[in-house]
Amino acid sequence: MSPLFSRSAAPAEGGLPVWLRPLGLLAGAGLLLSLVPVLAVGFYIHPFGDDYIFGVPAYAALQSGDSLLAALLNTVRVYWFGWQGTFTGVLAMELMPDAFLWRGYAATPFVMAGMLLFSSGKLLHTLVRRWMGASLWYWLPLWAGLGFLIVQCMPDPAQSLYWWNGAALYTLFFALMVLLLDRLVNLALAKAPRRRNILLVECVLLAAAVSGGNFVTGLLTGLLLGLCWLAVLIWDRPRWRGATLVLAVYAVGFALCLAAPGNRVRQSTGEGLSPVEAVLRSLEQGWNDLSGLTTPVVWAVLLLLVPVLWKLSEKAPFSFSWPGAAAVLAFLLFAAQNAPHFYTMGEAGPGRIRDIVYFFYLWMLLVSEFWVLGWLHRRWSGPGPRTLTACTALAAALLMVILWKNAPWLTAGKAAAALADGSLAQYHQLMLERETQYRDPDQARVYYAPAMGAQPRLVFVYSVDDADPEAFPNIAARNFFGKEEVACRPDG
Repeated sequence: MSPLFSRSAAPAEGGLPVWLRPLGLLAGAGLLLSLVPVLAVGFYIHPFGDDYIFGVPAYAALQSGDSLLAALLNTVRVYWFGWQGTFTGVLAMELMPDAFLWRGYAATPFVMAGMLLFSSGKLLHTLVRRWMGASLWYWLPLWAGLGFLIVQCMPDPAQSLYWWNGAALYTLFFALMVLLLDRLVNLALAKAPRRRNILLVECVLLAAAVSGGNFVTGLLTGLLLGLCWLAVLIWDRPRWRGATLVLAVYAVGFALCLAAPGNRVRQSTGEGLSPVEAVLRSLEQGWNDLSGLTTPVVWAVLLLLVPVLWKLSEKAPFSFSWPGAAAVLAFLLFAAQNAPHFYTMGEAGPGRIRDIVYFFYLWMLLVSEFWVLGWLHRRWSGPGPRTLTACTALAAALLMVILWKNAPWLTAGKAAAALADGSLAQYHQLMLERETQYRDPDQARVYYAPAMGAQPRLVFVYSVDDADPEAFPNIAARNFFGKEEVACRPDG
């Protein structure tokens, strides 16, 4: 095994702390329970607007019996020349569930939340269990804490959990980036040649997929892969060919995205900044986000994880040198995510972009916290077992109080409120009636009842009601279902 992944730097470990197992069980149960209202909302949501625009090729091909793959790839080509170069991103948006199965859209939050939790859990499992050799009970509270913050405190769940079009381009590709990092760590840890070859293929495929996603995750992934490549050259030189292949595949795919003529078409709809201005604004936005994204719930969860990370640092195979430099590097990577949208549109971006910035922010905080605690632990033995147990209990009690006070602002709190007050049920019924009209072959013109008044903010992205047949949501539905005209009922 390479020096980078040796375990010689780790001090001798003690037994499993008495508080760790119950903390892991409670944290895991809390995460699963918090997901119930979040996922239940999925049964009340419906496609609209961009969902229909990108879902047309798949739906039309399935209805006519034409080749589905040919329809999907042709649309990728059309968008590459006419609107955006994110080729795998367009492909993901085309896979809108209702294009394949009516009411399949309910799967949206299951797919998006599931991918976020699976990818974060997988990477943490590889780092904690495989690299550091720690118990499952170290991994479980870390995964539960990070997963809870990702799902429950994201700035805009409407765009990242309940809207396929926005989430498929951003949430999904962030999760794929995390899976790519997981595969890279597994590749570094693998000893058997056959296992290394399989992992290398997986890394190449994921790198190709992520390279064609959104530009925010794209830039961040390129920077992280570049750092991985440098790390291999310094500490694991015999494996430089594999690292170079992954980076080269990613670079080619990302360059293909950037070279698309359609990017200029889309960019012409906004006022972009110069490269220097975009970098400066990105740093400013990153600095502001350091305080703006860290809510009391985030602070409380990070505080509860201090004892876990403190004990875990005993097993870490490195010395935690230069904590200040590590924090600066983490901030620069975090702030760099803002650059693409500032460069193209002159602003930080909509909710779905702010969400993936927030997801990486949580990873940055967790890694920085671990690094600082590890650096301190290498120089101070720390509190005794009883003190650590008491601190864990106090941190857990504080978290419960903060969660109680902030419950209405959590995604689960918003979801529970919308389910309880009937607004989601009313919205669902109105949209279901509308879709029944859309799918009626005898109705060439559809004049639907308005749903805007019943649409809860939790699942609201933009208006789906308009009396003008040429309004974007009406055009989208008209094209998807092959109608002559679609509009909100004039007397509605």
